[in-house]
Amino acid sequence: MNAASAKGISGAKLLIAFALLATICVPIFLGGTETFGALLRFPPAGYISIVALVVLNWLARTLKLQIMLRQLLVHAPFARVLGVSLAADFGFMVTPAGIGGYAASVYFLRRIGASTSSAAAITAADQLLDVIFFMLAVPVAGISLSWSVMPRMTSIGLPMALIACLALSILWVVWRTYRLALDDSRRCPRRLRRAAFALREFARRSRTDAQLLLAGGSFFAACICALTALQQIGRYGVLWTIFAVLGYHLSFALVFVLQTLVVQAASWTGIPSGAARPRSD
Repeated sequence: MNAASAKGISGAKLLIAFALLATICVPIFLGGTETFGALLRFPPAGYISIVALVVLNWLARTLKLQIMLRQLLVHAPFARVLGVSLAADFGFMVTPAGIGGYAASVYFLRRIGASTSSAAAITAADQLLDVIFFMLAVPVAGISLSWSVMPRMTSIGLPMALIACLALSILWVVWRTYRLALDDSRRCPRRLRRAAFALREFARRSRTDAQLLLAGGSFFAACICALTALQQIGRYGVLWTIFAVLGYHLSFALVFVLQTLVVQAASWTGIPSGAARPRSD
């Protein structure tokens, strides 16, 4: 093993250790002291169940990224891909709207050998798979709930609809600006025009990489879809398991739907991780 490889492995181990430490410490600093104290009183079986779900989430996402990387002919060690996965999760956790997670994913995928366009295509595919999962899972879970529970959740609908309208409006303005900058018949600042042409070239390269991902075949698609489901079940099953250990036997569908809505709403608060210290009135 040469010095460069040894340095890369050492850096991956350091990145994993930092991400694990941050995953534990950041929620505590953002108001989770009381919750952490309750976790210390858990029985051993509760700890084992929670750790198993967390590990399932980590392994599923890491394997998914590694499969997509290999489809694009990037052969990275499992430990380094795990470091990328944890670093991206940390980025999502500590930045408003989780925007740092996308940047961290692209940056560290490049560090392990992927091109910029390949890293962007994998990051986009990863998020698209998550969106597809929730588009299928949330309605199924909602239908399984009783109608006596669902009306109580409709109060979240109006704020979420307003946020969605605002996001769509911003996207429309950005898209119109991009199209106008590409139109040579219209006057436009030179820097904006250069940025638009660079973005178009980058989109072309990313589209090529995305086509390689889509050409993986049915087995490839089945693998990454199954790993996405395992990843999200592991992540969103932790809260349900904590309730069960504490003696609150709630429906998994109810916990999943409420947690999904709260997480999505909290991500747009502008507060890192969407967290805040609870009031003690």
